[in-house]
Amino acid sequence: MKNKSVIACAVLTALISMLLIMSAFGERTYKGPETFYKVYLDGESIGLIRDAEEFYNLVNREQSEIREKFGVDRVYPPNGFNIVRYTTHRPELTTPEDIYAQIKDERPFTIRGYIITLRNAEEETEEEVYVLDRELWRSAAERFVSVFVGTEAFEDWKNDTQSEITEIGEMVTYINWVDEPEIRIGFISIEETIFTDEDMLSQYLLYGTNEEGETYIVEEGDTIETIAFEHELNTEEFLIANPRFTSETNLLAIGEEVSIALIAPIMEIVYDKIIVEDEAIPFERETRYDVSLPSSFNEVTQEGEEGLKRVRKELQFINGAPSQGAPAPLETVLQEPTPEITTRGRIPGGRPPADTGTGWGWPTNEPSIITSGYGFRWGSMHHGIDISGTGWGSPIRSVRDGIVFEVNNHWTLGNFIIIEHPNGYYTLYAHLSRVEVAEGERVTRGQVIGRMGNTGRVIPRPTRENPHRGTHLHFEVWQGGPPYAGGRSFNPMRLWGR
Repeated sequence: MKNKSVIACAVLTALISMLLIMSAFGERTYKGPETFYKVYLDGESIGLIRDAEEFYNLVNREQSEIREKFGVDRVYPPNGFNIVRYTTHRPELTTPEDIYAQIKDERPFTIRGYIITLRNAEEETEEEVYVLDRELWRSAAERFVSVFVGTEAFEDWKNDTQSEITEIGEMVTYINWVDEPEIRIGFISIEETIFTDEDMLSQYLLYGTNEEGETYIVEEGDTIETIAFEHELNTEEFLIANPRFTSETNLLAIGEEVSIALIAPIMEIVYDKIIVEDEAIPFERETRYDVSLPSSFNEVTQEGEEGLKRVRKELQFINGAPSQGAPAPLETVLQEPTPEITTRGRIPGGRPPADTGTGWGWPTNEPSIITSGYGFRWGSMHHGIDISGTGWGSPIRSVRDGIVFEVNNHWTLGNFIIIEHPNGYYTLYAHLSRVEVAEGERVTRGQVIGRMGNTGRVIPRPTRENPHRGTHLHFEVWQGGPPYAGGRSFNPMRLWGR
């Protein structure tokens, strides 16, 4: 009996042991897979960690200097770093410290901010600007607009508080970016230039650099116009670089320091303005002969007096410069000019000479508008004036008798004509849609030599939808030799005493 009890106890013990073994084996065999995080750098796996948040917290703790420098709450791994959820039965784990040690010297860490992409579709360029605060970008962008539009005009336009023009004045009718900036949130490498100061960002948008611009100390006899010209600026660019001056006629103090930095905006703002202003009408000069007077008589017998006209212009500007191809202005004559009359006595031999037509005429139809004057423009010399308003295909006339010196085509000037005149003068007519004279041909003042167009490089460029955009005449005057070949250019407006 006793033996039976021992045997039964042994069997029971064996059964219990087997059950325990099977239970343990069952747990090991049927346990489900676990979720971990696989770590990649530039697509290459560098480890497997149990807790992604633990790793991110480690990065943030270790990079406290970056947090303090930029005033941010969190620092993130480098660009190209990625963590992906990964499920496995048999993980070979890496510690967060090991992963951190692998990446800390490989790439710069990142912080979260705003990436502004500035595109120029026409020039096919792209640039990125980085800020941490979207309000900083908005304020700097509005300052950029105000530089060109004018602070008061921009505020009035933005707040819809502009006054209607009753007689003379200006009014902004439209403002927008030529290419809308794209703003997105992203991770920015700390090695990039990240703007945290509005003044620095505004300077960069306007000058394309944050380096200190060149300055000049005013000397006796200096004016805004002479300083600008000597340093390859036009007066508008000088006034933008020195906003404390409001007009090129402002007086300068000897010893005063002014900026002569050349602006190089990295984006473009387009705006439309209506401008109504009164302009002088130049008086004509006439010579009359009186055979009853002695031949030595030569006097001004009637003083000339300028007239006055009211001109309404609708202009489009890009970064402060009027676009080529403006529509014709509307003009109302308020007072007709009085011609200057010079009376001369009788001419030996009888009759007075016939009018030879050797004075200077205007090269386009009227009314027209000058959209860009003679002088420096964005760092390069503009050797002529741009005239528009009379439309694509309208006649272009020789301003004086002469001989056609050259007919050609150039990637900048487009179709152009050069005419040689007496006394070493040369005139150049560019961007023509059609040429109607040949080299060596004699022409007279007022003769149609071509048609206004937009060939070559014009702004804005023509498109398939609007093939006549940028239509205007570029007109130059040179003396002493042909254009760009020994001659010297001067302001064409001097031909007409302006």
